[in-house]
Amino acid sequence: MAILALMVIAIVMLLLLRWRRALDLPRVPDTLAAVMAYVCASRMLDDFEGLECLDKDERDRKIAVMRKRYGYGQIRGVDGVVRWAVDEKDGHLLVSGGDQERTSLRDPLDG
Repeated sequence: MAILALMVIAIVMLLLLRWRRALDLPRVPDTLAAVMAYVCASRMLDDFEGLECLDKDERDRKIAVMRKRYGYGQIRGVDGVVRWAVDEKDGHLLVSGGDQERTSLRDPLDG
């Protein structure tokens, strides 16, 4: 009974932790169209331009040289519309996706 009780407690704790950390996604990224909607106006597309023709090792090396990090949050896309998307973390995310805190990053349309 003690083992069963510990298992139930562990399951409840796991569910509570996952529930608190879950992102509030407007679309579940389980289809190609949903994933495309998250990157459609992202500057990440410009960063990865031309990498589709390279072999795997050369592509991975060029991506590592960029030394950029990407995250999920609200961005002002290249088309000027604010939307939830995946984009470069330094300077483009207006609102972080995980903790919903406002950031003091520069406006991506300014430069």
